[in-house]
Order: sequence, then C-alpha cells, then structure tokens
Amino acid sequence: MDDLDELSSDSVLGPIVRDIRATRAELNEAKARLREQGDRIKNHEDTWIKSGYESQLHGIAAHHRGRYKKDLDRNRFIGFAVERGVTDLGVAYRAFSLDDERELVTREAEERGERRGRAEGGYGAPRIRPPHLGDVGSLQELTDERVLADPDIQRALRGEE
Repeated sequence: MDDLDELSSDSVLGPIVRDIRATRAELNEAKARLREQGDRIKNHEDTWIKSGYESQLHGIAAHHRGRYKKDLDRNRFIGFAVERGVTDLGVAYRAFSLDDERELVTREAEERGERRGRAEGGYGAPRIRPPHLGDVGSLQELTDERVLADPDIQRALRGEE
C-alpha cells in the first residue's frame, strides 16, 4: 500500500489519484516499448554494420587472392586492424599487405629486367676479365700496385695511348 491508496477513496482526490496511477502504468508501458524498440534498432544497426564489414572483408579477400595468389588470413588481418584500432578496413589492409606488396613488386621488377635482358641479346652485364690481371676475379679485388704494374696502364700514364 502506498500513500495514494488512502487518497483514492477521497471524493475529490480519488479521480486524480486514479489518473496518476493510470498515467504511471501507461508511462511504464511506453518506457518498456521504447526499450524494446531501442534494442531492435541497435540490433538492426549492428547487423547492418557487420554486413558492411563482411562485404568489405570479402572484397579485400578476393583482391588479395587475385593479387598475391594466396588466401587472406582473415583472423590475422582482423587482429591486425583491431590491435591498431583501425576501423577503415581499406587502410588496415594497405598496412597489413605492405610486405606482400613489396615482395610482389620486387619480383615483378626482377622478371621485367630478366625479360629485357634476354630481349637485348644477353643476360645481365657481360663478364669481361681484363687480360693482364691474372687470377683477379673482379675489379674490386685490384690493388694499386697491380693496376700500376699493368703494361697498358703504364703506357697510358706515359701518354703513349
């Protein structure tokens, strides 16, 4: 029993008390409906956001498979994004795939260089061994003494060539 029970039997205040009780009941019912509606809206919003992320993730995975010829490790990728607090999956993916991209671009550049070298009639720079250097494998192994002892170098220094 509350304080309004005593007043509800009063001829003047009784109708007011009944109106207050009815208004409270309607208010509580309206609050409950609002909570239910808020829950439905939140659920809809969560589903919509999840669907958007799943769609983005599917597109990223397809791109990854096409570009790098391997499947995207979705759990590792999502962990990468969450760990860094990145909500834009495109930005997260660009950072996540940087090593794969660098590896691919390097391999493609090397392949282009090999094709260009074959097209030009050779494969890389020619290996020419200077005639008077004996057992020296490369020019980096030469000492000043060996260079100055070379007969062609001596003639060039004297101005004969």
